[in-house]
Formats: sequence, structure tokens, C-alpha cells
Amino acid sequence: MCRIASILFVVTFLVSCSQQPTPAFQSTSYALVGGTMVDSRGALDEEPGLLWILDNRIHYVGAVDGIELPDSVLQVDVSGKWVLPGLMDLHIHPPARSDQGSVMKTLLAFGITTVRVAASTVESGTALKEQSHSGAFVGPHVVTAGRLIDGPNSVHATAAEVISREEIRQEIAAQAEQGVDYIKLYTGLEKELVEEAVDISHDLGLKVLGHLGQTSWYDASSSGIDAITHSGFIGPIWELVPSELHPEFQTSHPGTSINELRLWLSYLNESDSGLDSLAINMLQHDVEVNPTLVLTWAMIYGSEPDSIERFEPHFAPPDQSRRWIGRPHPFSRAIGPYSTAFADSLYEAFAYIIAGLHNRGVRITTGTDLILPWMTPGVALHEEMVLLADAGLSNSDVLAAATINGAESIGLRSVGQLRDGWKADLIIIDANPLVDVSNLRQVEMVIKDGVAYYHDELLLNE
Repeated sequence: MCRIASILFVVTFLVSCSQQPTPAFQSTSYALVGGTMVDSRGALDEEPGLLWILDNRIHYVGAVDGIELPDSVLQVDVSGKWVLPGLMDLHIHPPARSDQGSVMKTLLAFGITTVRVAASTVESGTALKEQSHSGAFVGPHVVTAGRLIDGPNSVHATAAEVISREEIRQEIAAQAEQGVDYIKLYTGLEKELVEEAVDISHDLGLKVLGHLGQTSWYDASSSGIDAITHSGFIGPIWELVPSELHPEFQTSHPGTSINELRLWLSYLNESDSGLDSLAINMLQHDVEVNPTLVLTWAMIYGSEPDSIERFEPHFAPPDQSRRWIGRPHPFSRAIGPYSTAFADSLYEAFAYIIAGLHNRGVRITTGTDLILPWMTPGVALHEEMVLLADAGLSNSDVLAAATINGAESIGLRSVGQLRDGWKADLIIIDANPLVDVSNLRQVEMVIKDGVAYYHDELLLNE
């Protein structure tokens, strides 16, 4: 049995290697000349610029005439194009082993140079991280959480179910030994266990990400949690309805029925006082919000099967796209029937909350919840950025959410901006993203760790 498994692994590895994309050029010292250099918060200079990459670092970025390049440096003309930091999808889950090489390559093709695995089995998350680091596949950098930690009777079969402080300490210590970067907390954990988890994780040098239900966003922020995900579930935001109604929504996995959604929407505070206090608390504790608005949109509008066209399912692994096409989104089907007017009101409420947190200074990042239904690799992240812009974030703020905000949140100190000495994780696009954030989709070339690939080459044979 072990011999068969080993042979299958070798065959899979060889097939993967045979399909490795060819770099755009072999030189480890090259300069992008004549493009507009766009940092994570806006254009560095309206004049054509130059960015020199030496090995896997940015050696120089600035004016074309600001440096004299050695004759040995390959000069690449990027006139009329925009050069900016690589993008981040900070909420994915590992694809099936047979699809990993393909999915990771597709993510890179769409300009995504860093991903965060938001939950997995510990083994699959750390394996993906190790394969990325070793170069076993061409794809983004990976930081990872292990298996999610939940209370009793979790809806996830692979979850670690805990009921005591001792159990949660043991689980976190075990995951830390296996090399995770994050601990993922789930909806069934009460406030006291969330506080314990944050304390022990930080003692071990790990960050904590929460998809919460029993514990409010406010209480989780007070505990020192690092990141909270999902705006499109009732659980995280039941605290925004009047306090006497909190018990109606404080369940382990709320927001899954039409009646619950109608009730929440009808009682949502018209004043912003709840949002004010939540944002202040999140700012004080430097909490990241990873909204996954794109999943919220799919859940709310996915009752019409044609809505999937927005997500271009042909970029997903074939076995997934076959299950998606021609069917409603399964979460929409589970919620129940509702009118378009109600869908609009519900989605607008979720988007308003995220925009409100952003406008109050809370750090927003980008994520999709790949591999959930309709979350097509790469396409879903670009739709997330469009939805954030539609919610009211400026194009430059959306770009920051997808780059420097993510880098700061996950603790990567040398990516997310165009700076001398920083890692060369970049994208080159054909149109100005500060005019229209959807222009970020027009990726011509992706550079990860200083190695450049053409978009079309990465998608070859996909």
C-alpha cells in the first residue's frame, strides 16, 4: 500500500513538473523601464519610472534617469503599463491534491502572489506551505492555519471540538508544533475559550483568525484576536441590533435561514453608534477584517443559476465547475426563497457595515473563501475588489486592501509596496487601476520572488 502511494506521488509530481510554466526571461538582474510605478497607496510618480530587480529583491525603484544601469542588466520595456505590488487572497482553503498545482498556478496568473490558508487539516495546510517554499509548484507564497477549532457538535467533520481551556491549549500547542502560522477559531466557541485561545496562541508566536458566532466581534477584538472574517453571516454582527435581541442571534452558526435574515435586517440599528464602538475597539486592538464580500454576494444572489457567469467557472477545476454550472448556489438554496428587493437590501446592509468599518479606520483585507462553490481561483479575488469599490472604498484603498494591508496583517515586512530592498513580488498590468479597480484584471506579467511569468503562459494547459 505504501509503495502504491509512493508511486502515485511520484507520478503526480512528475506530471506537475512537466507542466511547469517557462519564466519570461532567465536573467536574475533585469529592469522594468518606462512604466508607471504604482505603490499600494497610489502612483509613486506620474513620470515613466524604472524598477530594477536583482535576484529576488527590488534593487532600485524611481525615475528612469535616477540610476545608471550596468550593461549586464536586461532592460524590459514596460512603457504604457502599470507596475504594482502583487495581490493577496487571505482566505483560501487547500484544493484537492490533484488540483493543487493547477489552482496555485491560476492564482498566480491573476496576480496573486500571497495566500493565507484560513483552515485545513494541519497536514494539508503545512504541506501546501512547504511545497510553495520549496518550489514544488509555481504559485503564491503561503501562510497557513491548521484545522479549525470549534465547540461541540461542529458542522465541520475535521474540526477540533473543545469544551475546556485545557483542551484548547493542547490543540493549539499541537498545531504549533506542526508549523502553522495561524489558529482558526470557529462559531461554536464562547468568549472565555476565545480569550484563552488568543492568549496561548500569542505566547507561541501564532496569530489568530476567527469566523465567529457565539462570541461577538467586539468581545473577540477585546481579547486581542488578530483577524475576523466574513461579513455575510449574522453571527459576527448580531451585536449591531438592539441588545435585548442579542439572544435571538447568538447561536453557533447563525444566518442560515430566511426568517433569521429578515429579522436581523428589520432590527438593524439605524444609528451608527454600534458601528462606532465596534470600530473603536477594533482599532485599539489592531484587528484585521477580511470580509469575503464576494462569497456574500454569491450566497445572496446565487438563487439564479445564471449568476455564476460572473465568476467564470471555466477557470475552476473541471470537477468543481461541473457541479456548479446550471445550479443555484447551495447556500442560497439552503437559506430559502426571497425577492430581488430583499436580496438587494440584505447585501447592501452587509456592504454598508464593511464600508463603515473602513471609513472609521479599520484595516480591511481581501479574501474569497476559495474552494467554496463559485469561488473561482483568481477571478473571485478580482470580483471581491470590485465589490469593495462598489461598497464605497476608493480604488487606491481597494489596492491597499489587496496589498499592504494584507502584508501588515500577516506580518510580512518586505512585501506589499514598491521599495528598495523589498521582495520582488509584482504585477504588470495594461490599464490604470486607480481609474478603475477592474483594470487590475488586465494582468500581463506576474513576478514572484523575482521570477517573471507571462499571464498567458501560466494559464497554458489550464
